Amino acid sequence: MIQANECCLVGINRRKRVFTVESKLILDATARRLLALLQSEGRLSHAEIGRRLNLSATTVAERIHALEADGVIRGYGAVVDPRRVGLPIVAMVTLTAEGERCRKLPEAVAAHPEVLSCRRLAGEASALLEIAVPSIAALEAVVDRLGAYGKTSTTLVLSTTFDRRPLPIGVPATT
Repeated sequence: MIQANECCLVGINRRKRVFTVESKLILDATARRLLALLQSEGRLSHAEIGRRLNLSATTVAERIHALEADGVIRGYGAVVDPRRVGLPIVAMVTLTAEGERCRKLPEAVAAHPEVLSCRRLAGEASALLEIAVPSIAALEAVVDRLGAYGKTSTTLVLSTTFDRRPLPIGVPATT
């Protein structure tokens, strides 16, 4: 079943699982339960997901493919602890840039493999970067290189309570 809201209907896909509303997808309850399962237990087989959702493995595969094609599922991967692979220093760096330097920031930051994530911001700072490095000296070198693009402010991460929390999509998965 498709959940409606008060926005204008822009288009509907041929399988009628989701429709686009002002660049926002409206997912049915089964799609939400499927996404909740994939976020919490991404290594489940299609057969096991089907068992939990009362669907065939083929239907699960079709739904996953449709969610991938619609850009809802952007990718898959292992979550690696940076400390366990020799990167014990994690820092959050805000970078404030103006004009042309701000426009070139995404490309410039992507050239630094130490930068794990980059979020463009509204407000005083232009971007928030998460950086993982093997030492304080390495952090200093990265921050110095990033300084070429604007003003930086660095905060060391002491601990992480949670990371990559599943999105609160509204329908809990059943087991």
